[in-house]
Amino acid sequence: MMEELLSKLNEPQREAVLDTEHNLLVFAGAGSGKTRVITTKIAYAASQCSIPPYRILAVTFTNKACKEMKQRIETMIPEIDSKSFCIFTFHSFCAWCLRKYGERVGLKPNFKIYDEDDSAALLAQACPGDRKLIRASAKKISALKDKMEKPDPKDSVLLNQYYAYEKRLAETGNVDFADLILKTIELFDTDKEAYEWVRGRFKLVLVDEYQDSNVAQFELLQRIHGDNQQLCVVGDDDQSIYRFRGAEVQNILSFDSVFPNTRVIKLEQNYRSTQAIIDLAGAVISHNTIRAQKKLWTNNPKGQLPVVVYKGDQNSMVFDICDRIMQHGAGDSAILYRTNAQSSVFEREFIRRRIPHQIVGALRFYEREEVKDIVSMLSLLLNPSDSVGFARIINKPPRGIGETSQEKILQIALDQARGDCIAACRLAVEQKAIATKPTNAVSEFLKAYDHIEGMLDLIPNSSVVSSLIDEFGFLEYYKSQDKEINADSKKVDNLEALVNTFKTQGAYEAGRDGFNAFMEEAMLDPTRMAAQLDEGGSGVTLITMHNTKGLEFDKVFIVGMEEGLFPSDSHIEDERDIEEERRILYVAITRARKELYIYSCAQTMMWGQTQYREPSRFLKEFPENMVSVIKPQRPSFSGLGYSSRGWDRDEDRGYGYGNADSQSPYGGYRKRTLFSEQKRKPESKGPAFVPLKGYKAPTPSPAAPAAPARLSAISCEYSAGDRIESDAYGKGTVKSIRSLGGRTVLDVHFDSGKTLAFVSDKVSFRKI
Repeated sequence: MMEELLSKLNEPQREAVLDTEHNLLVFAGAGSGKTRVITTKIAYAASQCSIPPYRILAVTFTNKACKEMKQRIETMIPEIDSKSFCIFTFHSFCAWCLRKYGERVGLKPNFKIYDEDDSAALLAQACPGDRKLIRASAKKISALKDKMEKPDPKDSVLLNQYYAYEKRLAETGNVDFADLILKTIELFDTDKEAYEWVRGRFKLVLVDEYQDSNVAQFELLQRIHGDNQQLCVVGDDDQSIYRFRGAEVQNILSFDSVFPNTRVIKLEQNYRSTQAIIDLAGAVISHNTIRAQKKLWTNNPKGQLPVVVYKGDQNSMVFDICDRIMQHGAGDSAILYRTNAQSSVFEREFIRRRIPHQIVGALRFYEREEVKDIVSMLSLLLNPSDSVGFARIINKPPRGIGETSQEKILQIALDQARGDCIAACRLAVEQKAIATKPTNAVSEFLKAYDHIEGMLDLIPNSSVVSSLIDEFGFLEYYKSQDKEINADSKKVDNLEALVNTFKTQGAYEAGRDGFNAFMEEAMLDPTRMAAQLDEGGSGVTLITMHNTKGLEFDKVFIVGMEEGLFPSDSHIEDERDIEEERRILYVAITRARKELYIYSCAQTMMWGQTQYREPSRFLKEFPENMVSVIKPQRPSFSGLGYSSRGWDRDEDRGYGYGNADSQSPYGGYRKRTLFSEQKRKPESKGPAFVPLKGYKAPTPSPAAPAAPARLSAISCEYSAGDRIESDAYGKGTVKSIRSLGGRTVLDVHFDSGKTLAFVSDKVSFRKI
């Protein structure tokens, strides 16, 4: 069986599997079969090298990758239970260690893992203030912890917030995502028994997608690595695209200088794409200077050249893509974009044309309001010191316990109850520390709490959750929410799905341990129970480039190749950022198996505003003999006539149509038409522009002539009272519809408190 598995490997793959003497740095190019190498190496170690499965540790970054590893290993060596292997994400591995030894570093036995929202809420408790600023500070603190750094002492505000947050976090006995790693490092640094346990346990340690590791994860790996152990990391520096999350590409580039006795192996044969696609990807990534030298190649057919399509506006691009899909069938195709905000224009047209599609990256199951409420309630039952969970549900559904009463209870918890929020509720009632109405409400809350808490470990967990939903009033509350929002709201259905989770045979243990496992999964695997990508379906997949890692499609449409959008001006501070943006494009290109189409538009709609853009600088890096270019014949800007004299590739004009003397009201689509000399207003919701080296602001184009007034009756797909959701502004309600200058205008009041006006045929939101 093993010889058969080894025979399917090419020579570099086989060398990586058979080498048991060196630490290994395996550079695995896109589509080069890295998962096959990792799983075969695990199977080989267990079946041929007599390494017990529990002494093999494989670490990756997603639960999907963990699941795929286990499934492949089961197929390779069915005689060994895949559950015997230690296959984790970085965070779930740390949670596993801390469940065993966490009390030694100050954690509660039933500690909860705080997500980004929880962390922001805890910081708000520690340092009340503007919520937007608090959320921004919470992200900064998380980023610093990933780098194992403290705030700059000169930034006194952030410094005070950091230490106040850490103090409150310690008082709850819980952890945030960054702390899962840091607390594990602290454990290994301060507890000799735990340190020797982890270094002595594993004979083989494998890390997948190592290019995505951050500083803290690198430090963790150094502590896990023992003397009599083989360490094998697999990754591709050309696919390192998570710097904004703290990923440090130098981790993989410097691996062989940090870990002794390292052998470097390169997997350069691509099994996924045609030669034409591989050639273009290689040409693009070759412009990066911070990378290991390697060159993808393939035995696949040459295939058709990638097609670069220039369009005058966003609508014509959408129509062109829809026409191509309808002509040849949706098949296994995907539309890749830089930001989620770009999906809505496709979704509307797909619905109109009845093109089957799925959007990847929508709100995930465990991120939904009603589900997080129940998770918070369960957390409070297991850990009464969870002040974030307490603050979320003490007055939800509304019980008449206002913010003043809540603040008094939380202060009592800190001053008199060692952080125990439930004990503080009892003291508040006994001491009459709050007004009569909230006192009665708190008393009723405590009755329900005591009743449900008494059920733990005595009845099935599904019955506990069902009773909790009913007795705390969540069922009736979300029934009314479903009725008020619209017929498609499924909050109650989600609560039912949550109860059913605990009825699944073998899903979780009974009692508190089962609830702990559930909450850990809810935080570390938030995609569970969400609408997942149906890889065998026939619909078009709409997905961001970041989310495509690990995916592949026969036909790929890359959209948004405009300067300022891709590369994104909000992410560019230095050349390293440009190189990361180029790596994102490399990842997007290498998702395509057979056909690749790349689109650039002169006019786009972002953040509710029309913007005129120049083509992405990356398009100029495409060798002319590697792409087929389609230029617009008669581009149209929102119905205004526009004659083009053709396309240029002159350096002074850049990619574009129209000449320098064009009489178009927009001055043609030529170099540097994106930004005017006028600076973006501070309150703008659009991304901030970071000037590039040598950049000179262009002369503003003349304003377009006003469209003639239309006297026809108002016609619009929205109605007053409709609930909508905008990627830029969040959820809101259409308050009124009116006519202005012959256009139909929607006045929308957002839940944030803002009221904004939108032209109906230019809206960038969707009904919910």
